[in-house]
Formats: sequence, C-alpha cells, structure tokens
Amino acid sequence: MTVSSGASKCIEKCIPKAEQCGVVMALENHWGLSRTPEGQLRLINAVPSPWLGALMDTGNFMEDPYDKLKMIAPKTVYAQAKDLLWRGEWYTLDSITNESPIF
Repeated sequence: MTVSSGASKCIEKCIPKAEQCGVVMALENHWGLSRTPEGQLRLINAVPSPWLGALMDTGNFMEDPYDKLKMIAPKTVYAQAKDLLWRGEWYTLDSITNESPIF
C-alpha cells in the first residue's frame, strides 16, 4: 500500500459521516501529499464523492501559482485568498472573479 492510497482509504472512511452531517470535506493544497496540484487531485480523485473537494489556499503554491490554481479550480469547494510576501517578492491575486486568471 502506498502512502497516498493509505491516506485515500482514511479519507474514504470519513465520507459517510460527512454525508450524514451534510458537510463537504475540503482537502487543502498544503505540504505533504497535497503540496502539488497533482498530489492533491490524486487524493481527491481516489475518493469519488460529492462530499470531498479541494480547499484552494492561494498562498501555498509558490512557483507559478496561477497555473497550479487553475488545475485544482474545478474541484475547489472552498478558497482561502491572500496576498503573500515570499522570498522578498509579493504574490497577489488580481481578483477572484470569472475574469481572473484562475477561474
């Protein structure tokens, strides 16, 4: 069993309770298995359920953030938008609208 398949099985066990409570769980793009869009989507797609989606934190993809955010946008159910100073450079979002480079 791989680490990601083990994590997927754990997430899958939470789905019935999320459904019972009417809560959509959101997996954040944050270090570890979900530090890349591919890793985050691998986990989400391994548990095909309307009760699991992506949490898009705009400050967690440092390099080429717009391309990475576009990848997870279709699965996003919650977003944390922020401006961020990282390595002396400001990363900002133009706006979260249909005209933005993300959506």
